[in-house]
Amino acid sequence: MSKNFSLKILAVICAMLLWVFVINEGFRIDYLDTEIPIQAKNLSEDLMVVNDLGSVKLKLRAPQDIWQQKNIAQHIEAYVDLKYYDRGEYNLDIQVATNDPKIQIIEQEPQTVDVIVAPAISMEKDVELETSGELKEGYRADDPEFSQEDVKIEGPQQILDQVDKIVAPVEFNDEMSEIKTTVRLEARDSNNKIIEKVKINPEEIEVTIPVEKEENEKTVGVKANIINSPPGNSSIQKIEVIPSTITIKGKSEDLEDINNIKTDSIDASILTDDINIKTVGLDLPKDIEIEGNNTAEVKIYLSQEKVRKSFQGIIRYKNLADNLKVAGIMPSRVNLTIEGPSAKIDKLSEQDIYIEFDLSGKREGTHEFIVRPESIISPEGIVIKSVETGGVKIIIEN
Repeated sequence: MSKNFSLKILAVICAMLLWVFVINEGFRIDYLDTEIPIQAKNLSEDLMVVNDLGSVKLKLRAPQDIWQQKNIAQHIEAYVDLKYYDRGEYNLDIQVATNDPKIQIIEQEPQTVDVIVAPAISMEKDVELETSGELKEGYRADDPEFSQEDVKIEGPQQILDQVDKIVAPVEFNDEMSEIKTTVRLEARDSNNKIIEKVKINPEEIEVTIPVEKEENEKTVGVKANIINSPPGNSSIQKIEVIPSTITIKGKSEDLEDINNIKTDSIDASILTDDINIKTVGLDLPKDIEIEGNNTAEVKIYLSQEKVRKSFQGIIRYKNLADNLKVAGIMPSRVNLTIEGPSAKIDKLSEQDIYIEFDLSGKREGTHEFIVRPESIISPEGIVIKSVETGGVKIIIEN
């Protein structure tokens, strides 16, 4: 009997194996070579999923002809249903569905996914052009025109905070004329990486980029335009111009006869220092352009004879009490001998050199002050060689 029972068990097993073989004939059970991204469905419009939901790995049973299709994944979707969920963090079951009844889901990994739901906010952002590739050699692109200069972006606060710019990417491909194309916009972070969890409205805009033949360039010298002569016995020893050369742009016929560019005029008759530094504009001919600032720095070195001269410096005072007044100063001027460049000496006025006495704490009466060369204030480059006036009396009254 035990022998018959063993045979019966073996027969049942064989029957089951035969059944499995029959029902699976023409079918294949295997893992899908691509993972299916998890989508969020039925979420309220004022909410968004903050985190990346990832994807699921699936084991399928499907006919051989379906396995042979390259796009078998198009028949399958994976999602979480958020119809009844508000903001918060959840661990939800992943639903997997197929639009082909011949495809059966045998296994899936993972079964659940963490979902973070947050309120969606919106803000305005300007559109920036980003180009790649090259135009035809000898051509350049001018400023682009957008069908919409700024767009509305929507997403969770923590995602929008990462948005550095909205980019309209355009690829150049040896164009020689105006480019007009519809571009899908991209949100980028400060590292220029695309941020996926941002809705952009509109998603696409039209971009127009004028393309023109580049102007010719020529490098020429920069020449200082000095007018008049330096004052006194001065003479110009050396002139430096920074930059000494510039690159100018224009039509070939306009560039042909230009060998240097002059600065705006500099009047040498008002120069008084040994080294005079002036920032002046460049006198560009019509239809000629340069890149960068339209200015140059000119250093003019003067060779000046040093002269000595007698001079009377004025007397000033400070910190006199409000209830007092100065009734007299004797002498009213300080006799000095000064030395300096002739151009600067010639332009001195009596207000330029003075001595100032501090009357803090001084009361009614006559106060004497000693005049020392180091206490006399004079312009830079002017040296006090001697003081003929030894002392000054200041009379203070109520």
